[in-house]
Amino acid sequence: MKKLLFYIVFFSLAIPNAIAQWSAGADIPERIRAGQTIGYSSGSDGYLFMVSGRNQDGIITPITQRYQLSTDTWTNVAPPPTQLLGGSIAILKDTIYTIGGLLTTPGNAIRKVRKYNIASDTWTDAADFPRTIVDARAVSYQDSLIYVVGGYQHKTYLYNSTYNRWREATPMLPPGSSISWGGFAIHGNKMVYMCGSDGFMSTNYWNTVWVGTIDANDRSLITWEEKTPFPGQTRTFFEAQTWRDGVIMTGGSTDNTFETFSDETYFYNPDTDFWRQLPSKPTAWVTGNSGSVFIGDTSKLICASGFQTDYLFETEIFLQEGSLSIGEYSTNECGIQNFKILNDSIQKVNFCILEDGNVDVMIIDNNGRIVSKYESIANVAGNYTIPLEGLNITNGMYFCTVSQNGNSKTKKMLVSN
Repeated sequence: MKKLLFYIVFFSLAIPNAIAQWSAGADIPERIRAGQTIGYSSGSDGYLFMVSGRNQDGIITPITQRYQLSTDTWTNVAPPPTQLLGGSIAILKDTIYTIGGLLTTPGNAIRKVRKYNIASDTWTDAADFPRTIVDARAVSYQDSLIYVVGGYQHKTYLYNSTYNRWREATPMLPPGSSISWGGFAIHGNKMVYMCGSDGFMSTNYWNTVWVGTIDANDRSLITWEEKTPFPGQTRTFFEAQTWRDGVIMTGGSTDNTFETFSDETYFYNPDTDFWRQLPSKPTAWVTGNSGSVFIGDTSKLICASGFQTDYLFETEIFLQEGSLSIGEYSTNECGIQNFKILNDSIQKVNFCILEDGNVDVMIIDNNGRIVSKYESIANVAGNYTIPLEGLNITNGMYFCTVSQNGNSKTKKMLVSN
């Protein structure tokens, strides 16, 4: 995987102008790991649908469990036509799609695509996937499109529900590559695939983050780019969901096995390419089940069951109200004039901006020469920490200038390797 020499990392537990907290919901009736799970928002209410998965008896069970936020209750709705494990899931309007997967383990992957209509509580079939597929990830875009990535292959597939048709889109990886078990979510026209492995229980696993921008004229054309690596320890088996102003991930395995489990929770904005660490999930997990819902200005991530050292029964809900843009600084401290030079093993520049507008950073030596310049490294209000790796400059005193919208501030910076 390509190593970036310069990156922005945005993470802080302090969120002074937002409510961000975990709470507990009703325990799930049937404990499940690796269920096909999706969130659904309707008016002032939110739901989590969990289709099939492996239960605590080790059986892939044909069941659909539904959690309702307003009543804090679980109910069973129409079961899927068959049991399913390792399938992809996405939602278009009021219809949930499950794609591929396994009927038994060990077993062969299938091509079957099924639709669940929430209003009528019924299942029907859609066009088969172009190939057998398991352990892939899916996201929905606008009202009629679904993208599928991973599943031990390099291609990207696109489904159009209007025509009930699949076709190939720009692949995320080069031919011959393989990826699965990463997280996949979408924000606006940007799809985010994070981390993953080249095989089940493989010793190859990564912190790489790919962002794919969907073309406005041809939805099969995607510009894929490697972005800031995931700053946490989780590598596979975690959950990633669409969030109000980016994507959110939680839990998973740090070494691509079922022996490690994580409570990490991170937010990522693909528009500005910054990460932020959020309050940890109360119960660490691996192969969990989650879905995001949006009610007015409130975003909620519903996490249910999953596995740790045993099957979990907890339902845990992360709530966000307000913006995640500003952290660490108080409102009075925030601004270009108050940026900080941070010293640890890597020299860093920390700054906070209250308004939108491109931010530039320059490193100048004692002779007034610009030795490094980073242009447009941020353009949205927020708190940013920039590790200055790869500068290749000698020890000594330098001047760091941060500027935005005609305002600038310069501070001394001592480099000592």
